[in-house]
Amino acid sequence: MAKNRTIFLDEYKNHNGQCEYGEDGILSYIFKCLNQKCLFSIEFGAGDGIRNSITYPFRKKGGISLLMDGAVMMDEYYDGRELDREIKTSAGVSEFDILNSKAGVKKEFITRENINELFEKYNVPDNVDLLVIDIDGNDYHIWKEIKIKPTVVMIEFNQFIDPNVNAIVKYKSDFKTKIKDRYTSASCKSMFLLGKAKGYTLLEVIADNMIFIKNEYANKIVVSKEFQDDYISLLIKNFIKKENRVNLTKGFLHKKYKKIRNRKLSFLKKILFKMGIIKTFIPSWQNHKKFGIWTE
Repeated sequence: MAKNRTIFLDEYKNHNGQCEYGEDGILSYIFKCLNQKCLFSIEFGAGDGIRNSITYPFRKKGGISLLMDGAVMMDEYYDGRELDREIKTSAGVSEFDILNSKAGVKKEFITRENINELFEKYNVPDNVDLLVIDIDGNDYHIWKEIKIKPTVVMIEFNQFIDPNVNAIVKYKSDFKTKIKDRYTSASCKSMFLLGKAKGYTLLEVIADNMIFIKNEYANKIVVSKEFQDDYISLLIKNFIKKENRVNLTKGFLHKKYKKIRNRKLSFLKKILFKMGIIKTFIPSWQNHKKFGIWTE
């Protein structure tokens, strides 16, 4: 069999440091495939609207964005240890940065009760090209409540729990994530099922983000088309170096998932990775029920 390298959408990510994982490059490629520009976008958890902002590159090209951030300070560890860092939001900026944003970020704490009212408040049009949700908590619940249907949606999921379980954080309107907390958002499977229920196809999983597109546009994205909607394969391929992605199949990637799922990391390996002695991350997933109360 000829050795053909399997290409995924993450081949198109940017390496310019604008976004944490280069997601803007993937999104730009998707809109290129659609033969349209990203003219109106919405970003939750936007920080100051520039640093690490997913939508900033599109605004530089003439697009318009509604940017919102609740300015929630990360001021305590999940386990109660003494705080040893500067207090900032999860986006890595201060409240001052948000309130004085040159990008016009709106300070709004988003809940499922107010999200559609906020869209009315800020005159969000019916035709939205891109929605980015990264609020480190109620991401799933917020997307579920949103009435509009953007062409493309990028949303954060919980990468620290088994991707193939149904797990969604219990909704709490004033939910606040703590530093290094694993109790947040929803599993990869739960987020995928929500996307399907809302009429979307899963295109890519990169780091802790899932990229969806409205079903009617999915056929226009031909890269890794055979892996669309296979959240296990799209996630697990991230643990394989690009040069080693040769003749990948769903069967191979699903077997690799099962191997990771059943792996038990030794205490020593965990410590060595934390110390930086082991450089390559060895994936494993803990029992999500240890982190908090979940809905399924």
